[in-house]
Amino acid sequence: MKNRRELSVCVVALIVLLALFAGCGRKPPHPPDAAGGIEGLGAGGGTVDGVGDGVGDAASGYAGGGAVDDAIKGVVIDTAFTLSGGIDENGFWEGVRALDHVELFDYRAVQISRGVVEVSEDSIEQEIDNFLFSFPDRYEIMDRAVEEGDLVNIDCVGSIGGVELENLSTKGMGEDVVAGSEDFIDDFLTQIIGHYPGDVFNVEVTYPEDYGKDELNGKDAVFVTTINYIVVESAAELNDVFVMENLSGIYGWTSVPEMVESIRINLRNMSIYNTIFQLFTTEVLVRSVPKQLMDYQIQYKFVEFMRDAESRGMTLEEYVGSDLDEVANNYYQDIREKAVYCLVSQAIAEDVGLSVSEADLKAYAAETTGSGDYSVLAARFGLPYLKQAVLYQKVAEHIVDNAELIDIGIS
Repeated sequence: MKNRRELSVCVVALIVLLALFAGCGRKPPHPPDAAGGIEGLGAGGGTVDGVGDGVGDAASGYAGGGAVDDAIKGVVIDTAFTLSGGIDENGFWEGVRALDHVELFDYRAVQISRGVVEVSEDSIEQEIDNFLFSFPDRYEIMDRAVEEGDLVNIDCVGSIGGVELENLSTKGMGEDVVAGSEDFIDDFLTQIIGHYPGDVFNVEVTYPEDYGKDELNGKDAVFVTTINYIVVESAAELNDVFVMENLSGIYGWTSVPEMVESIRINLRNMSIYNTIFQLFTTEVLVRSVPKQLMDYQIQYKFVEFMRDAESRGMTLEEYVGSDLDEVANNYYQDIREKAVYCLVSQAIAEDVGLSVSEADLKAYAAETTGSGDYSVLAARFGLPYLKQAVLYQKVAEHIVDNAELIDIGIS
């Protein structure tokens, strides 16, 4: 049985930096080939997903989705790219003096909404509910017909011209789908309505002419489909047992109070990060962005794409297209904003004289993993990258510590 729902909350402080690169909720450049995980059953079609709206931004220098920057030309994938690449032993960008590129604002007198640092009980309850629904109690119904909107577990084997295709099969692993939805091609998921668990029947569909795969474009396909069961899910009950069974291995939580306090801390951290990110990328005058920082963000963007492509059994070119410059340009705003955030953060660290100590690393590790041993984080991300994460958090804390709390947003 599969549960494909992603956790809806980023609940480790490390996300404050990882969000710069991986992002929460980032859309892939193409629609997935299979909404439910079966290659060749997705709605198909589509082009590279642009992010710009063509509206210029004087603060960041962004000129919209069609913008072309010298840093977005001649993109070549660096197979040796690492998260710590180009970051020195202190967490600063190698060879970059950020103050040469940034017109500093009065970061010691920023006005920040009180709600940014004061986490409400309602928001904590919402995140708890998200966890409970992400690990639901699951029941199987076998004694009624499938109705529209039902969550149904199916298996299927697809063929074209009588020839079974491996990539059109669930391989007996079962797949959760929503009856009547348009997640799969044609009316595939409408045809399962009215059937009972245990039924085996043919679903006949026609692929669009422009589906995007030569072997499928315009072809008629037959899927021998089995209804395994109808799924009913309900929110789990919050208790220490739930935390231990579902969340301990991921987050290290062992009890409800520990979970609640961690959520409180990380909601505050993410709220601060979002506020500081918006401030840095819209209100700060950046005279120039070093190509080194742009290159880093471009490489990480393609690392994401390669990881997604591999998970779908595709090459990078199949996933995003062969014109890497065009793909990178469509993500120009995202790439540049993250580079700007890094640049402004370092400029403030330079101006204040911030540095990362052993004690800072231990405290950060304790906050993110529950242990003061940061060696695991350093091994996973590289010590320079880890120090940069801590450095940027210290910059954000410095701004918040000196900020004026008001009842509205940043003015």
